[in-house]
Amino acid sequence: MEWIWRTIAKHLVQAIETFPAVLVTGPRQVGKSTLLQLVAEHYEYVSFDNPLLLQQAKEDPELFLMNHTPPLILDEIQYVPELFPYLKMKIDEMRIKARRGSQPETCLFLLSGSQAYHLMQHVSESLAGRLAILPLQGISYRERKGVTCAQPFVPHNEYLSARKEECLDT
Repeated sequence: MEWIWRTIAKHLVQAIETFPAVLVTGPRQVGKSTLLQLVAEHYEYVSFDNPLLLQQAKEDPELFLMNHTPPLILDEIQYVPELFPYLKMKIDEMRIKARRGSQPETCLFLLSGSQAYHLMQHVSESLAGRLAILPLQGISYRERKGVTCAQPFVPHNEYLSARKEECLDT
């Protein structure tokens, strides 16, 4: 199956360059894990669909993060709310080192989750101000057809003229 480049990918790259953690939310099977792995190839990928990894992270989050050091992709993070305080501590440690000049400030964690309400409850408590949240939905018609127009669809004459010009240039 061929990968269809998602419009949100450029926003994900910008968020990775700006925030110490990024959360991609959305329904199951819309491509969250694939998107994260393609955009951040050098990050270690950990899926909490793996029962052994899930158990390790739940039972001893601190040891889990010692064994899996950032940068990390943590897939299906909603299964391990116990990790959130430890992610916060790792981010805060990195920020202190960055202020001292001993380490650059970078994105440590890319998170994905499909249970938005449950997930957002823990995120807002633990990672406020440290996290960018990007929603990913199913593939749009524009994505499927490879249309790269930047403007949203608002059907009025000025928009249609500008869109025609923009699309002809690509």
